[in-house]
Amino acid sequence: MQFFTDAARKLPALRELKSALAKGISPVSLTGVSQIHKAQILLTLSQEQPLLAVLPDESAVRQLCEDINFMAGSRIAFPYPAKELNFLEAAGISREYEQLRLTALTALCGGSCRVVAASAEAVMQYTLPRSVLEARTLHLKVGGSYDRDPLTDALTALGYLRCEQVDAPGQFSVRGAIVDIFSPQNPLPFRAEFWGDEIDSMAWFEPETQRRTDTLDTADIIPAAEALPDAAQLAERIRQTAKLIRGKHAAGLKEQLCGDAEKLESGTALCNIDLYFPLIYDEQATVFDYFRGGIVLCETGALTEALQGLQTRYNEDVKLMLENGKICRQLAEYYLDAATVLAKAKERPLICMNAFLSSTASFNFQKMLSVEATQNAPWGGSTRILSDDLQELCKRGYCVMVCGGTEKTLPILMQDLQESGISCALADAGSTAEPGKVLLMRSGLSAGFEYPAIKYACIAQSKAQSTVLKKRRFKKGQEIRALSEISEGDIVVHAAHGIGRFKGIKKLEMDGITKDYITIEYLGGDELFVPVTQLDLVSRYIGGKDDVAVKLNKLGSQEW
Repeated sequence: MQFFTDAARKLPALRELKSALAKGISPVSLTGVSQIHKAQILLTLSQEQPLLAVLPDESAVRQLCEDINFMAGSRIAFPYPAKELNFLEAAGISREYEQLRLTALTALCGGSCRVVAASAEAVMQYTLPRSVLEARTLHLKVGGSYDRDPLTDALTALGYLRCEQVDAPGQFSVRGAIVDIFSPQNPLPFRAEFWGDEIDSMAWFEPETQRRTDTLDTADIIPAAEALPDAAQLAERIRQTAKLIRGKHAAGLKEQLCGDAEKLESGTALCNIDLYFPLIYDEQATVFDYFRGGIVLCETGALTEALQGLQTRYNEDVKLMLENGKICRQLAEYYLDAATVLAKAKERPLICMNAFLSSTASFNFQKMLSVEATQNAPWGGSTRILSDDLQELCKRGYCVMVCGGTEKTLPILMQDLQESGISCALADAGSTAEPGKVLLMRSGLSAGFEYPAIKYACIAQSKAQSTVLKKRRFKKGQEIRALSEISEGDIVVHAAHGIGRFKGIKKLEMDGITKDYITIEYLGGDELFVPVTQLDLVSRYIGGKDDVAVKLNKLGSQEW
């Protein structure tokens, strides 16, 4: 969205930052930026080169990617989480985080990724080398000839699980001439139909219904796991490692390693393959080896503490496993240490973004910049309060964006604001900001922002209002597109308050303004008044009207 990048480009500090990077000045400190400002600045900078943003924890990683992708209007930022290592013979290990990592690395190799956001622990962990990922990615096309037996063997070697019906990433199935594959980088699985050894057609399909949707001509299949061993080679390396083991636990460890080598030689996959990751590849790669762009360290104080804390925990875990005979020293290298992570970051153009200026002991900054910015309080849904805030901003000549509601309710919100004398319009990809004018788009940002020096502001709807529909604890009801679709007495569901009975529309006066409100009655006779502009939060209950069959929720309780 042009509004967000235009605002960032007008910031004097960002112009100086780009100039410094162009001259090879690094590292650079940028302070005064909260999480939402970081997302906006990363979006803008990533248009010139790909960026690796390193944050202290996983929750910050997810939120940063969501904000960047919302502003961009497309998926250009990918999370790179830490994976869970398994050194035990345990079946049913989830590879979800591993597949997210592979999706990010694949997008980076293919050029569709502009920002990779990684946690402190994630950048410390090793992964497969870039050359291996690119070489092991399979490419299928309609009209191509493929022997199905080698294809299924290749999928198994890439970490895919064969099952009767595909419903999750990392799975495949074969039913006669039909091969279903769910590659982790895709939102849906695809179905390839063969005529002999030739692919006759391919199409996406819905896992829930197994029905085909759009057709496709080509499909890429990335690995479903980071550990992709050559079984014979790994077995030999394990046997060689076993010969080097010394100490009181040597006998037991040698027996375990030789047993695992025999399994590999017999064609059995190892559930504890993470134990042998240091032996699988000739080189130990990290996400830094995939990057040719810039590095951004966010909240460097907390990040440095996280790296050091993880290193301490790792050292303690390794010491305990060595003492208990769970691993040997030859297999004890799974993480980069904190100093190496920072050293690798300094090998690239480096930016340190912080909300506040903190100690610079770990960095010899060549340039220090600051942004005059604030993070706005969220909008709670009151049109009256929003109108007052917008009138003040427009009077001061601000360019304003409001992120609130849905595509369905935005026209209603626009009409209400226009009736209050505010010049506003629905935003699209080409919308440009104008002083005194308000642009409207659906909710999706984690927070709003304001840049007083350049007079840009964004007001974002509160998280409770904007994301509750994505995190329902109960089955979603039937969507209501217009008030005419429901009648008094119907059972409805409010996203935040639960099941109640629709009692009609009431006109209420608040702050001298008369508005229409949806009235919902709850258990005990309590009533909830929902502005008509928030119709998207109310859905029709899938069931009957009889209270005997449908239990209403208690307003204000924790039941919903």
